Amino acid sequence: MAEKKGLSFLTIISTVICVVFVCEAAAPAAAIGNQQFFWWIFLILTFLLPHGLVVAELGTTYDSDGGLYDWVREGLGDTWAARVSWYYWVNFPCGCPTWPACSPPS
Repeated sequence: MAEKKGLSFLTIISTVICVVFVCEAAAPAAAIGNQQFFWWIFLILTFLLPHGLVVAELGTTYDSDGGLYDWVREGLGDTWAARVSWYYWVNFPCGCPTWPACSPPS
């Protein structure tokens, strides 16, 4: 039987950092100056590191393909899993276009 592949902790942390630090964030981060290094370290320690640990744990705990639906279904049942999945996917078409509107260029 083939060995099941999994994401390593470093892969998950790197992916989250790449998602957060996109090209749009480069200019505002540079405008902050040297303070950005403190805030990046603070962000990594308080959000990205715990987020990576939780996702890695949930991803390796269940035998299924994993994912938000499976995690919520196991914990709260089918009804809540369907709701969470629907809320998650509705958020992106509605939420992504509003991000630039919430932070217009100065």
